[in-house]
Amino acid sequence: ALHEIGHALGILGHSDNPNDLMYMSDKDVFTGANNISVRDMNTVKLLYDMAPDLTDKPIDVNNFSNEIYSPIILGARKKVNMGAYDKAVNYLKQAPNSANGWIDLAGVYFDAQEYEKAIRAIIQADKYARTVNEQYLCYYNFGILYNETGDYEKALSYVKQASELDKTPASNILLARIHYGLNDMTSARLILEQVLQVYPDSIEAADILSSVYLREGHFFKAAKVLKELKQNNETIDLKQSFPNKKLLIFLTNFV
Repeated sequence: ALHEIGHALGILGHSDNPNDLMYMSDKDVFTGANNISVRDMNTVKLLYDMAPDLTDKPIDVNNFSNEIYSPIILGARKKVNMGAYDKAVNYLKQAPNSANGWIDLAGVYFDAQEYEKAIRAIIQADKYARTVNEQYLCYYNFGILYNETGDYEKALSYVKQASELDKTPASNILLARIHYGLNDMTSARLILEQVLQVYPDSIEAADILSSVYLREGHFFKAAKVLKELKQNNETIDLKQSFPNKKLLIFLTNFV
């Protein structure tokens, strides 16, 4: 449970040191330490000392003057990706049958836009998946990757399988995105409207739904989606969150 709390706090990856709580093995989520190590604590501290590169608050509300600019510590994006690749490969040398290890490697390839390599990594992950959560992650990642490569029918099939295992908002939003890619605006709209009823401050759902309405020619309905999003979360800066929808944001003044 503590390991998963580490992820919830924002640690997306895993440690390659078995003495750390965030270490992952092919036998379980982790082996070794059952307590938080000094390295774990330093990772969390550094994470919360770094200025965020994505925020839903207006720029003028944030004050990052006392926070660390992440590239100073992590390096440029290419360097970060190379480090993540080396870490994933080294881990898989120790635990070649770890589904989570292959999923991590797929994530590295995805960030590098090497989608075919990412798909091959998820095929390996699917081969070794033993838990419902691992199987869900495989199906969900297949959906993301096939959607990214434009194979919407395959993407749709895998995300439906993921949703059968766990109906998360993320899988529903991805399902809507795939329907959008298939030009099935009706299915996309119905899914997103349901998501926004439960999560009215979801920026991603509002973004796709407004795009659905735009494609259907309903400009004021699209603007209303963004206006309601702002009403449900006043800290959201629409201009920052939707830089390509300036006209739509202007129309929010008239709906």
